[in-house]
Amino acid sequence: MKLAFFLEKSSVEKVLSENEELNIQMAEQFGNIAGGEKYYDFYMMLGV
Repeated sequence: MKLAFFLEKSSVEKVLSENEELNIQMAEQFGNIAGGEKYYDFYMMLGV
């Protein structure tokens, strides 16, 4: 799933924002973009 699309849809669709497995996957994706594994916790904390 494209990250921008995920952010847009998850802000208005409750199903996406409550999908924990998908949110973990997106946190990993954002962490990779930001610089790797050390950023995963930050994005998990934000509840991506």
